[in-house]
Amino acid sequence: VLFLASLWHAGRRCTELADMWALALARFSPVGMSAVLLLVMTGGFLTWRYVASWANLVGTAYGFLLASKWILVGSALGFATLNFLAVRRWRTSNSLDALRRTVPIYLDTEAVVLLVLLFVAAAVASLPPSQDVASGRASWREVAGQFKPRMPQLTSPTFEEERAASTQPGVVARQMATAEEGWSNFNHNVSGVILVVIALLALADRTGRFRWGRHWPLGFLTLALFVLLRSDPHTWPLGPVGFFDGLKSSQVLQHKLAVVVTVSLGIMEWRARNAPHAALLRPFLFPVLCILGGILLLTHSHGAFEMKVEFLTQITHTAIGMLALFMGIGRWMELRLDPPAGRFAGLGSLMAMLLIGLILVIYKEPFG
Repeated sequence: VLFLASLWHAGRRCTELADMWALALARFSPVGMSAVLLLVMTGGFLTWRYVASWANLVGTAYGFLLASKWILVGSALGFATLNFLAVRRWRTSNSLDALRRTVPIYLDTEAVVLLVLLFVAAAVASLPPSQDVASGRASWREVAGQFKPRMPQLTSPTFEEERAASTQPGVVARQMATAEEGWSNFNHNVSGVILVVIALLALADRTGRFRWGRHWPLGFLTLALFVLLRSDPHTWPLGPVGFFDGLKSSQVLQHKLAVVVTVSLGIMEWRARNAPHAALLRPFLFPVLCILGGILLLTHSHGAFEMKVEFLTQITHTAIGMLALFMGIGRWMELRLDPPAGRFAGLGSLMAMLLIGLILVIYKEPFG
């Protein structure tokens, strides 16, 4: 797939390669279908051997991440099917226009999905198979409870209460740190509310009736400010630890980088939507950062998943990572496809953003 996409881009500068591309695409289809069939057969067998039950698929890190991998496989197959049907139409009509208008975009998108699939496969390989997890498996009810609709927590413990709870050692912390959990729940829930508002403004803008809605990317600046103030209560700007001393912690550094990325998303996407002809590459920054963020969330911190609490905490982040990936892909396709396909892709991107916000709104720490 990567070579087909590369051949297409090279063919835009060379007529001979452009003519060769359609033939290579047609010849690749049966080879690709056979390869995918073999991968599905072997993958299905290994899934049965290593997971063995629906409970293990849902209740363990290996199974949950493997399910995410199968979703990516299905997405890649969807794009492959669109390419296959386009080749069949080309063979019937012998017209290259339709083939060149959509298939290169599907190829690029499929290549991105397959690249993410490799990262997820590497993360799956680093985990113990579900069959080897003797204890700490989560039940269907516990997993579903993480996605159960609930009212968001809109009141927060004080800084002093959170700091006192975070200093409790070991098991005592899990019994007494309700303030720390409340702090985390408030941060996630309010972030979700902000993101839901941003998504609703973006959807309103698409109707064409609310012109002020085109400024929705600036909502990311509000989200960035909230993350800056709330993510690390022990460090700058509100905590006693200075800015540079705080950066010695990898977690604090990640949060500060997240603030920078969120600000960049808001400013660059606002400029792209309000001055679309100023820079051709500027609109693509938003989907690229969404895809990279999705990869990080899908592959982040799966090593400790043999602990049930860690697993239940992380499954929401895995779901958000998958949605972030689709959010970026949808925006990428919206920028490149002609209407109405481009508009549908853009709508899918915004719906993914809305779902991410809703997951954050109902987020609850699984402790206690």
